[in-house]
Amino acid sequence: MFQLKSYQLDTLSALEDYLEDSRLSGDPKKAFENFVADNPTDTGQQYRIRQGMDGVPYVCLRLPTGGGKTVLASHTIEVAARAYLEEEFPVVLWLVPTNTIREQTLEALKQNDHPYREAIDNAFDGQVSVFDIAEVTRISLKTSKVGYASLSGHSRHYG
Repeated sequence: MFQLKSYQLDTLSALEDYLEDSRLSGDPKKAFENFVADNPTDTGQQYRIRQGMDGVPYVCLRLPTGGGKTVLASHTIEVAARAYLEEEFPVVLWLVPTNTIREQTLEALKQNDHPYREAIDNAFDGQVSVFDIAEVTRISLKTSKVGYASLSGHSRHYG
């Protein structure tokens, strides 16, 4: 299995700390301020509340080009499920900026031996299904015994 680099593990740990503090405090903005106070940088970080989503954590993980953002994203699902959502099988909507990236990511997530998919399968005991937006009609929460997810406006199901 693909091994994350130390800076990627540090990033996941930082995200987990922030999400857990958000859940426990009920205040994502305060959790962000606490995190920044404990981990100062020279970026002048400010928390941005998304309109209509005051109580929902909003965070951006910044990594350099080639830093493994997509593989890290596949690991963040487990972190968010455990530290914030407290869900065994979360619903995930995976958004990407272009159709080209959507197609590449979808292809990778549908391959059981790809590092992105392996990370998710390991986190959720292989109880994972991946759907594209065109397959959205196949998703039914009423008939499923497990949760769902979505890829990039393009669907993805965990279950």
